[in-house]
Amino acid sequence: MNENEYLSLILEDLESEHTPDESWQESPHRWILERPSGTKGAIARKIVARWALASGLQLSNYGLDRQRLLRDGDEIYQVKSSTMWKTGKYRFQQFRKISYDYAVLLGIAPHEIHLWIIPKEAIQTHIEGSNGQHTGAGATETDWYEIDPYNPPFWLDEWGGTPEAARRVLNELI
Repeated sequence: MNENEYLSLILEDLESEHTPDESWQESPHRWILERPSGTKGAIARKIVARWALASGLQLSNYGLDRQRLLRDGDEIYQVKSSTMWKTGKYRFQQFRKISYDYAVLLGIAPHEIHLWIIPKEAIQTHIEGSNGQHTGAGATETDWYEIDPYNPPFWLDEWGGTPEAARRVLNELI
């Protein structure tokens, strides 16, 4: 077997790890899986901005930082998104120690959407420093956080979960 054939076998073996599970086959959200991560983030920010607008909350991009949204020159919303992994969980990544007031976590599953609006203080307490990203467990510049939407940690209960619960949180903020 030559090197090309060997590498092709490795690719075949890894395909199952990178192919959406069957639950996505009939999903109306499947198209988002095929987008690059930066595009997924931009789409997530548009989803959140349009959803918030329906409640009367005007959000726009925060200066040159396309990763955050600004409310009327006042509050900053950091939007994080994840599609559901084969484990049935979301993995929200790239939590940075930057200026923001709320984190909006948008989880997209094959047939439903999950949403949390979390104050920065709760993020600092429960997420920052919990799972280092990019430089191993000792990383301090960014974190990631995994959520099972069907069995979330207790502290997330008051910040949403379903879009309806997140809307109640949002309405309390505006």
